[in-house]
Amino acid sequence: MSTPFVGVDLAWGTKSRTGLCAARSGVVLDSATLHTDAEIIEWLRPWTDGPCVVGIDAPLIVPNQTGRRACEGMITKTFGPNHAGAHSSNASMPAFRPEPRGASLAKALDLSLDPALPEPRGAIETYPHPALVALFRLEKTLKYKKKHPKGVRVQAMGVLLECLESLAGEEPRLDVNSAPRWAAIVAAVDRGLLGKVEDELDAYLCAYIAMNHALRPERSHVWGDMATGYIVTPVGILA
Repeated sequence: MSTPFVGVDLAWGTKSRTGLCAARSGVVLDSATLHTDAEIIEWLRPWTDGPCVVGIDAPLIVPNQTGRRACEGMITKTFGPNHAGAHSSNASMPAFRPEPRGASLAKALDLSLDPALPEPRGAIETYPHPALVALFRLEKTLKYKKKHPKGVRVQAMGVLLECLESLAGEEPRLDVNSAPRWAAIVAAVDRGLLGKVEDELDAYLCAYIAMNHALRPERSHVWGDMATGYIVTPVGILA
């Protein structure tokens, strides 16, 4: 059986939504929105009980006590002009004490954090905004986040759906229309219920970043390293 590729748009706390997506053989097989660590681990475990690659949108390795990680500076320098700079993270922030939430989840599932994927079961740190810019060669990020006006968000979310659907014709391919919840997600966007599906859609991107990194490493780039922290993005913008 082929390797599952899983996406996790991980909230920094258990009160906010975490989006999840699982794909195998280029087909999305399941997705969800959950909250607690226990719920997330229970959902992930069937997909991670063997070889797997999990893309997590959250800092996994945060050794610096202050400031920002070097990888965040690299992302911001490269993708900042596209409005896809990275937020700063450091160990003094409560969200990363005693360790990052993403690292705790990976540990619970016995997943390596090495982006070189030397083992068949690993988790990598991803970031949807620069990934969207790189994959679809966008001039600017899509403005579908809560801080933007609703009309702008609805239009941007529609473009995001089109971008994700277009992955069925890419290599590696990802057929999102096969997802059991895809019709419901599209309907939610049509009704303007963006907050209910925003994180889940980001998880679709995280799953694709993981797939691209594992299957087409020449089209993936690791910003940073294991010692200082890293972020993985596709390299379409660099080609």
